[in-house]
Amino acid sequence: VEPSTKLYPAVFVEPTVKELLQFELGRIKNCLPLTAALFHKFKI
Repeated sequence: VEPSTKLYPAVFVEPTVKELLQFELGRIKNCLPLTAALFHKFKI
């Protein structure tokens, strides 16, 4: 890793609801805020 490289934290989670996963990272110095949602495909 180069001395000037910024590293970002990784999050591994297991969703409690099958259709939606939402989390937020932020308020950490030198870290970009992140909000993400993951929708699983479902049959209609």
